Amino acid sequence: MDFNVDQTVFPSTVHNLIYSTARGIIPLETSLSVITDGEMRSSCTAYHGFIMAMLSDMYDNPNEYHLPVMLLEDYCKGQKINGLKQRFPSKTKGIIAQTRNAIKNYTMFMHLLGTHGKMEGDRLVVSSDILTEYDKSLRGSVRPVSVDNLFESMTRVGFVRNGNEITSIHFPNMFPALCALAKQAKSGADLTFLLFAI
Repeated sequence: MDFNVDQTVFPSTVHNLIYSTARGIIPLETSLSVITDGEMRSSCTAYHGFIMAMLSDMYDNPNEYHLPVMLLEDYCKGQKINGLKQRFPSKTKGIIAQTRNAIKNYTMFMHLLGTHGKMEGDRLVVSSDILTEYDKSLRGSVRPVSVDNLFESMTRVGFVRNGNEITSIHFPNMFPALCALAKQAKSGADLTFLLFAI
């Protein structure tokens, strides 16, 4: 998917969500303007490339990412969503939440990896306990996927998991930026260069 092309019609609400997310990411040339460290600039470029590649593949192959494509459309069957909200508030609210949160599985997972991962060369090492705990939270949410599903889907864009070690075939230099993003988000610091990462 080329997110530089203006588009107003989408195959599903999920496709619209992916497109809107990608279009909302600050262009790399803008976000990098405040970075002077060459290695961090390179890492940010790699992480940006990974995110955009994943969103593009997600748009073109949403079922490979366990996304609820057509869930909302099938539920509405041509009816207005507001009418369904009034008649079936609980069920409608659940389906809307599942659709709207569809890609948050991946953005939240990347944040978790950056927050709890430790850099070891070009690898990111994450505690098995952290992954297990996150897996439990996914199963009890409106986002019914597993950590294994997330890793499996991200192999499509070169993400490789070996136990609790993670590498990236296509963007091996992305992990310093991922960790910096998570740390800055946690501290509440305002670093413009991190805004590209959803």
